[in-house]
Formats: sequence, C-alpha cells, structure tokens
Amino acid sequence: MGKVARCPHTKASKLTRATPSARLSALSQQLANRMLIRWRPRYRNGKAPSIVLGDVENVLTKKYGHANVSRQRRAVTVEFTDSADEERVLSFDVVPAFTKSHHYEIPDTGTKEGWTGTNPKIHFDKAKDANDAFNGEWKGMVRMAKSWNRTKDKIVKPSFLIEVMALQVLRPPFGGDFPYEFMGFFATMADRVDEDWPEPAGLGPPVSDSMDATARAAAKTALTDAHHMVRKAIQLSRAGRNGDALRKYRELFGERFPLS
Repeated sequence: MGKVARCPHTKASKLTRATPSARLSALSQQLANRMLIRWRPRYRNGKAPSIVLGDVENVLTKKYGHANVSRQRRAVTVEFTDSADEERVLSFDVVPAFTKSHHYEIPDTGTKEGWTGTNPKIHFDKAKDANDAFNGEWKGMVRMAKSWNRTKDKIVKPSFLIEVMALQVLRPPFGGDFPYEFMGFFATMADRVDEDWPEPAGLGPPVSDSMDATARAAAKTALTDAHHMVRKAIQLSRAGRNGDALRKYRELFGERFPLS
C-alpha cells in the first residue's frame, strides 16, 4: 500500500503517581500521533479522495475493529488501549499522502479540489522547537488538550487545530505546575478560537476553516468551561481534597484518567 513517512513522538508511560498534578504530568505522556503514509502515485490514478480515505478505513477496520476506527476530513483515526496495559492510550491519525515536488498532497474532503498540500517536516520541526522551548512539556500539554477534545466529541475541529493554536498559546518557559498551565491554556484557547489559524507549512487552507461562527462559539464555551473545571480542581487540591480533584480531572479528560 505505502510506507511510513513520518510518525513522530511515539511515547507512552504508565500512570504511577498519586497527586493530581503528577497525574496530569504522567497522563500527558500517553501516545497520540499523526502518521503520514506515502502511497505509490499510480494508486491515486483517477481515485477521488473519499475513495482513498475509504480504502484506508477498510484496512484499519479489519485490523482494529469498527468501533476503534473513524474517518475524518483528511485522515482516518484509530483509537484503542494497549492490550498489555490498559493505562496506555494509543491514538493515530493515519493520513494517505502522495509526493508532489518538495511536499505532499493529501485528501481534503472539505475543499472543492478534494486535495491539499502538507509538509510534515515543517510541522515536526515547529512542534519540536516548541517542545524544547517549553521544557519538554509542550507535546504532553497538547496531547491532554486533545484528550479533552475527544470527550467533547471533538468540538474543536480538526483536533490538529489545538496543536496549531498551541504553537502560539503555550508561551515558554514552562511554569512547572501542570494545573495552572492547563488553566491558562484552556482560557487562552477560548479567547482565540474564533481567530483564523493558518496551516503551519503555508501550503493548505487555514486549519480553522472547518468551523463556522456557530461552531467556534460552541468551542469557546466548552473551552471556557474547561478552564473553570481546572480552576475548581486546583481549589479542591489546595483544600486537601485530592480525591475530589482527581474526579474533577477525570470529568475533564475522560474515563481513562485514573483515580488511584
């Protein structure tokens, strides 16, 4: 079919620490990746992008099951837990890509043309620079925000928009306290989600073009609520109610957030 051109940041860790802040730190290291699959040009010949994505979806469904596979605008997402360790959450966006000059073309069923340009090397380099500047915690913060987004049926669309926003929103250096960093992260995304966010490589349409005014307003409300939930969890933790704080974080980030 093709071969892997890029699958950065494959990292997973068990959640072994007990305090709410430490849980956030550990959970942020779980696996969430975008995988670009380079396909042979002759395969694309005459095929609509929706057909290409459908072929990818069918292959992944046979391997991982229908419940764990979903087709997106530009990719097919696979989500599942590690059979050897249920605390390891694995999620991949699998993107079929075709070489074009010095970049790639990928399906984009949200545009009239049906295809758009991308350059994962530029995305990777920008993410790496941001992570280095943020004391190695930027990627984990983005992963956690995407986990929250999944609990909200991906109210921020596409989830890649969270990563693009984070390039500007998460300003270095890392402050050293995950709860306060998340509180600020959600608050600033709420303030700026109604802006237009260009594609990092400057090749495709704005990453934010999937959301109209109504969708952005809904995302702003959800992000603001997330900010308030983190603030409440911080207050509970400061009052010595760590169990209640952990339950608040589970409510925020999903059932895979451990309570013990």
